Amino acid sequence: MIKDFLKLLFVFIVGVIGGIFGNYIFPIEWQCPQCPIYQTKIEKIYIKETSVLKELVEKVENPIVKIKTETKKEKILGGGIILTADGFLITLADFFPSKGKTEIFWEGEKIKNYKIIKIDPKENLALIKIEKKEKFPTVGFANLEKLKKGEKVFLIGVFSKKESLEKFVNQGIIKYFKKELIETNITEKNGKGSFLFNFQGELIGINEIDKKGKIKVIPIDKIKKFANL
Repeated sequence: MIKDFLKLLFVFIVGVIGGIFGNYIFPIEWQCPQCPIYQTKIEKIYIKETSVLKELVEKVENPIVKIKTETKKEKILGGGIILTADGFLITLADFFPSKGKTEIFWEGEKIKNYKIIKIDPKENLALIKIEKKEKFPTVGFANLEKLKKGEKVFLIGVFSKKESLEKFVNQGIIKYFKKELIETNITEKNGKGSFLFNFQGELIGINEIDKKGKIKVIPIDKIKKFANL
């Protein structure tokens, strides 16, 4: 009887110690990925990430204009971004072909009067001035010297939804960065004329699509030089 009791006591103690240290060494989310605790943690992280991104998007989306260009061969959609409070904006030269019709929209309204200040097809940049007496919203510029590989970024672009133009958001990380070459892991078929931001809400650059269909970032330093900022 005593031996049997001691055996049971020994098994009980070992089981308790094993449970304590087992959960310490191997957390429950490792043991059971489907457990509610694990899902709750993931949901909390996801909600936090989404909340932060939503706040950032709301902070930086107002200076972004929507652009629609139509030629005999194609329709091109994209965006531009207001750089100065007096209405200078930057976009891609692709949106202003020699033969075609280009319309710019901001806050749901078509901009009737704008002036093309300069276009550089080689750099694929266009500087536009909105001819309207109004104080426009702007964004901050990122310091590219502080940009790091693996840093979280997001882009805002424009796509067509039925008869209207809508904005979309995508996020990823900096995959490669050296001097004027910036690459991310974001793949986006609507990436032409979209804008890349860091998680401080600062503009890193404008995106174009290269001949291979990959997103290429025109860095903010080149944009500032082009716009004389």
